[in-house]
Amino acid sequence: MGRKIVAMDSLKSEIAAVAARIVVEEGQEYGPAKHRAVKQMGLPGRTAMPDNDAVEDAVIDYIALFCAETQPGELLALRRLEAGMFNIAQAKTIEQLTAMSAEELQHALIAIDSPLQAFPAVCLSELQTVAIKYGQSVQLVAASIEGTVRLYHDEVFLGLGEMLLDGKIAPKRLFNMDNP
Repeated sequence: MGRKIVAMDSLKSEIAAVAARIVVEEGQEYGPAKHRAVKQMGLPGRTAMPDNDAVEDAVIDYIALFCAETQPGELLALRRLEAGMFNIAQAKTIEQLTAMSAEELQHALIAIDSPLQAFPAVCLSELQTVAIKYGQSVQLVAASIEGTVRLYHDEVFLGLGEMLLDGKIAPKRLFNMDNP
């Protein structure tokens, strides 16, 4: 019985090692990599698989053994080039920003509500705006909108609100745009 458990653990370790190579070299997820490893090793499909922790440990070992020279450079080369509507071509360095005049800097800035364009816009009256600024929910006429909304008064962005089930808008995140 003791030998069978050792052999089973050894087999699971071998499967984890082959799966780790597949994960690192091909970028495959753990589950499919384990199944491919079993197939590549010529084992029956019902073979007991290692758990994901064992595969993760094998991935760490594989990287340390086979990628020690290249991994630091590869990680250094990785960087985000795009996030939503923003991309690296629009980015400015600190040096570029500090060299700009106040007018150029103002022109280079992106409006605070630009990344929020996916949310519907709601224009509030003067009374509704005051109530929202005090944290109160306000009734909205023809409230067929659901979820998060952008709040405006006189074309000035106030922040985000949440449409409630009773047709009211509750403030969610407001911006103090009055102070320079």
